[in-house]
Amino acid sequence: MKTLAVFVLPLLFCSFFHQGNDHDSLDWELAKEKDGIQVFTRKPEGSKLKEMRIKFEVRASFSSIVSLIYDTEAFKDWVYKSNGSSAIKVEDDYTGYYYTVMDFPWPFHDRDVVIFSDLEQDKETKILSVFSEARPDYQPEIEGIIRVKNHFNKWTFTPDGKGNVAVDYFFRSDPEGHVPAWLVNIVVDKGSIHTMSNFIIMLKKEKYAKASLPHIIEH
Repeated sequence: MKTLAVFVLPLLFCSFFHQGNDHDSLDWELAKEKDGIQVFTRKPEGSKLKEMRIKFEVRASFSSIVSLIYDTEAFKDWVYKSNGSSAIKVEDDYTGYYYTVMDFPWPFHDRDVVIFSDLEQDKETKILSVFSEARPDYQPEIEGIIRVKNHFNKWTFTPDGKGNVAVDYFFRSDPEGHVPAWLVNIVVDKGSIHTMSNFIIMLKKEKYAKASLPHIIEH
């Protein structure tokens, strides 16, 4: 079964929903950098918490990248604090509805999200995008887990023509309820780097490195 790595980070770090999808309209501040992975944050006007953006570069095929993002069984191996993810309804290979649960430390309730996700690729530039947005009413809520109602994230993969891919990941979400500052700091300081470092490592595994997807245009 396929699913989507909708959260590369838990909902510990998130923002109250900010209308619009333009994640370049406001200035970003560099919050952390390690091994070529840059983590940026910003606080939109009217928001109580921040949005996150992560940028780095990998040397991998698009088939490798997409295969990893859509690999259900591997999700827990690289995504920080993941409790699992599953497909609800897959309309085609890269479009469908998905369910994800993220682990919150006691005494906080875990969060879950139902999202609709799609993949797009520009045939001329070959830029590949994977985006996800919340569809909270698509599946009934589960007792004891807080349903995230407002969420948007987007991966953008831009080739440089020399075998390298610039990765740009944008994330905003309302965690519903109180989220203390120390939880936010954990994700900025640990979760973001942990997840993306694992992402880079996983791409080198044979099952992804040798992947070939018929509907993906390679760079």
